[in-house]
Amino acid sequence: MQRRGDDQPTVFTDAADAAQTQTPTQTPSAKMAASEAPPPRGIALRTGVVFVHGIGTQAPSETFLDWSGAIVELLTDWREAEASLDPPAEGERIDDPVWRAEFTFNAASPPYLELGIPEHAGVPATTWVLTEAWWASDLRPPNLGTTIDYLRRRIGTVVEGISDGYRDRAPRLAELALATDVIGEPPPLDWRLAEDLDKVQSKTFGARPIGWLVAGAGVVALAGYDLLRRIPIPAVREFAVRKMIDSFLVDWFGDLPVLLDEPVQSANVRARLARSIQRLVDDDCDAIVVVAHSGGALVSYETLLDPAYVHLPVDKLVTLGQGLGLSWRLAADPDVREITPGSRLLGNLAEVRPGLRWVDVWASFDPAPAGPIPARPPWLLPAPVALPGEPPPTPAPGTILVESRPVTNEMNVLTDHGAYWANPEGFVIPLVRHIDAALGDASASRFFRDRTDRTLRIVWRRQRVSALAAWGWSCSVAGIATVVTLLVLQVAGQPRLSNAGDLLVAVWGQVPGHEIISAPVAAFEAVVGALLGFVGLGGLADTLASLGPVLLGSALTAGLFYALAKVGLGRWHDWDRRERRAMHPETPLLPDRSKAGAQAMALVGGLLALVFAAFGWAAAAGITIVLGAAAGLIVWARRPFASDGRPLRPPA
Repeated sequence: MQRRGDDQPTVFTDAADAAQTQTPTQTPSAKMAASEAPPPRGIALRTGVVFVHGIGTQAPSETFLDWSGAIVELLTDWREAEASLDPPAEGERIDDPVWRAEFTFNAASPPYLELGIPEHAGVPATTWVLTEAWWASDLRPPNLGTTIDYLRRRIGTVVEGISDGYRDRAPRLAELALATDVIGEPPPLDWRLAEDLDKVQSKTFGARPIGWLVAGAGVVALAGYDLLRRIPIPAVREFAVRKMIDSFLVDWFGDLPVLLDEPVQSANVRARLARSIQRLVDDDCDAIVVVAHSGGALVSYETLLDPAYVHLPVDKLVTLGQGLGLSWRLAADPDVREITPGSRLLGNLAEVRPGLRWVDVWASFDPAPAGPIPARPPWLLPAPVALPGEPPPTPAPGTILVESRPVTNEMNVLTDHGAYWANPEGFVIPLVRHIDAALGDASASRFFRDRTDRTLRIVWRRQRVSALAAWGWSCSVAGIATVVTLLVLQVAGQPRLSNAGDLLVAVWGQVPGHEIISAPVAAFEAVVGALLGFVGLGGLADTLASLGPVLLGSALTAGLFYALAKVGLGRWHDWDRRERRAMHPETPLLPDRSKAGAQAMALVGGLLALVFAAFGWAAAAGITIVLGAAAGLIVWARRPFASDGRPLRPPA
């Protein structure tokens, strides 16, 4: 495919029309194309990238700005670091890779971003064109009743599939780290501790009793909510229907049955992605990369299989947090009749697009993929890990070789699904390499060519995230153990919890305007007491009333541990922002971790002090706080975690 030479990059001006050519000028890659030799194998002169968001209520250009921003920040820091190694002549240095950007916050005009990629490592200057396939408004979600019924019937299968994924996932980080000599055999202590913590978490979240508990609680909650919204009392029904949970269920989960079960609406969504690809083709892009998250992977997969769009070239599919694995688990469930053997979702992608390269990125605790793509059909094979010096694997005829990349986001079931773009080490850097080498394996990329350095970045992130997970477990275990012990003491005659509850009520009574909340609660308590007394259960009413201070005291104790956990989470995110930005240069250098270590010492002291204070050991709590602060100051002053960035090598 030929480029437009000296034409201005196409600006997308209408969502339904093809792009139009603007005033003649030269893009960076256009000037290069006129005078340089063809690029190396796997490199395109002009690469088009389409972002496909997942299920949800994303606004126009929201995904485009968030995702492209992470790429631009990485490329800017990379160029700045390279320029500092080989300073250009005065006035010639420009670190900003953005050549042109046009977008609006409505659906009238698709966003457009053109990046100039500099010559480096024998690869000539090229151009990337980024846009978005925004489809959030292209669906009519089902009504709330349909959504609740859909989730209630399938929540057991969904939770079981997630649990199976956690139990069966096969992380490859240790194999990669050993192959690049980042760790030795046996692995260092910090690596083993991280592995042990990972195993504890995966076994906990993958345990069948946990799955049964979550599924049962979900069914009960959905059934209760469905009943609540049917009560013929206007105030109750208004609360149920118009509050946030209604929008949450319909907007966030309602799209799933539409994508899976409604051919007309899902075809409409596919048309949106097809139009975005067509615009890049019209813009003379000679390689197309589709980057799809969550439910966007379903949209992309079905679009690539659609006979109406087989003429549209797509060279590489990058999925992150994909929902395909979960959908295929649903398809394997005989109770899910909508996903029949003839569903487009089960089509043979290798037959329709034999040259497609597929990269699947999944976070270790992301519940959507819950591990690598499961139950692969015969035409979809996992790519083995290529050792240093070996050629990249090639797929056999009639198959697609999927590169499965496990990454460490935050080791958290609740946050892993949305944390890919804040993970340059595991996701953004590999993505940039794959976009750069859009026509081949990432080994052809000009960026981050040293495999040991790439693995080292991931190891450093794993250390950092393990500290976050350990802090979360420490606060959770300490909080639960403290509340349970205090409940036992309450039964034994030491009313620490009820005293704390009474104190909380007394303090609340001094807050101006507390009657706004206290009056309805008191009225509700009086009504319940009267009803129980009317049916002869007055003793039960008195018992429930006596439990109020105990429950308040328990909530206060748990709230204090939660607040301390959030403080530690905030400090970790500051540490994470500092350190991940330092991973952007070609050669990484681990920043000094002494500040993070000092804060960790103070937080651990605070956690122990909170436990002591809950049991009334004021002196021990005070001493612990002082010791934690002193340890933090010592770490801050002596800086024992300073590093020169050199990898830990095994002994010769």
